[in-house]
Amino acid sequence: MRRAIELAVDERHRLPSEAEGLQSLAQGSAPLLDKVPDDPWQHPYVYRRIADAPGFVIYSRGADGLDDHGEGDDITAPDKSYSCKTYYDECAGTLPWWRNAALAASFLGGVAWLVFSALRTCVRSARHLRQMRRQRRA
Repeated sequence: MRRAIELAVDERHRLPSEAEGLQSLAQGSAPLLDKVPDDPWQHPYVYRRIADAPGFVIYSRGADGLDDHGEGDDITAPDKSYSCKTYYDECAGTLPWWRNAALAASFLGGVAWLVFSALRTCVRSARHLRQMRRQRRA
């Protein structure tokens, strides 16, 4: 979309107004986009004019769909830091305590099963060896 806006500026010699928005890129006699895509949460992207270069900003409203003007859970470029409270599955070490406990219990259960299986195999082998020695002596 950024590239389409740059092409629009080259062709039209101006940025689209906020009223025209991103839809202007998919309209007219020579549209620059087939259609304006939605963000990953199926919300339209936000297009705003700003005073600093390049003169516009495009961002997603994020998972909650609320326009926080680039703050909160809005997804912007350049990247900003995001709260792990909003996206805890995306941040290392921030799973809820019960998920960490469940993972630890699963891991320890697997280790216990391996140790038990190894000990059981050793005991069975030792019994088998004793039977073989008794049979040889008899």
